[in-house]
Amino acid sequence: MTAIDRTIGGMIGRFVQSSRAGSSNRTAGAVETGGFRPPTSTLDWDEPFYRRSMTTRLNPYLSFASDASAALAFYQDVFGGDLTINHFGDFGTDDHGIGDQVMHGQLETASGLTLMAADMLPGETLRPGNNLAVSLGGDDTEELRGYWQALSDGGTVTVELATQPWGDEFGMCVDRFGTSWLVNIAGGG
Repeated sequence: MTAIDRTIGGMIGRFVQSSRAGSSNRTAGAVETGGFRPPTSTLDWDEPFYRRSMTTRLNPYLSFASDASAALAFYQDVFGGDLTINHFGDFGTDDHGIGDQVMHGQLETASGLTLMAADMLPGETLRPGNNLAVSLGGDDTEELRGYWQALSDGGTVTVELATQPWGDEFGMCVDRFGTSWLVNIAGGG
């Protein structure tokens, strides 16, 4: 086990401990630091972490070289919702100068979108590639076109948002932070 592994293990332990006493005073749309807002209020914090029951969900978790905070604020501007950001320093760790880096950030919207992100640790290399894209789809044309406009602004459009042979509006872009997005509007054409 390396020094960084021990540091991360300790931080996770402090994170779980401090999350039990997490703040219950939440402001919609606010960026929060410290504490942890669980995805459901039915968690029993007296149970060991591995025994807790929670709803199963799948969501993207994005990694950034050092600008996760700015990226998460951008995504909050695009999607709205509540943003919670925990920095390494919030848990007493500034090892390797990472105290102001994002250990875990989570954006949750009223419509059920969840996006998580963090900054890379020292010694890790960010390798943006074409093996991952975040997909947005549905039938709310106005909402999805708004997301498209915001995500593609300052980024690169790789496929214009237009009616496709299958009858839906579809487009692909890479936002200003290097994240690939697919937007599909059912029957939008």
